[in-house]
Amino acid sequence: MRRIIIILLIIGGVSAAGWWGYNYYTEQQAAKEQAAVAAAAAAEQELEQVIWASGKLTPVSWANVGPATSGTVAAIHVESGDWVSAGDLLLDLEHGVLQGQVAAAEAAVSEALAALAK
Repeated sequence: MRRIIIILLIIGGVSAAGWWGYNYYTEQQAAKEQAAVAAAAAAEQELEQVIWASGKLTPVSWANVGPATSGTVAAIHVESGDWVSAGDLLLDLEHGVLQGQVAAAEAAVSEALAALAK
């Protein structure tokens, strides 16, 4: 008989501990759910919307750009895909050869003027 009473007390103790643990756990979960809710006053603000997508963009029109004279490129002032306007400097050409040609042409003009003056 004494053995049955001890077993019943153990079962009752385990049951009471389980009931208390279950109630404690559910109260903690309810407190977490209540704490997660917050309210704020409505305010007007700017929103930024970003859309990530993959695909291919095709321009409406193309423009091939090239210098009026040929030569070696000394410096490039824009990157591929940059926006440019009419008159923007895109690149510099080495002008050493052209300056030599200008000097030769000026010398030829001076020679022709000197020959004309005789």
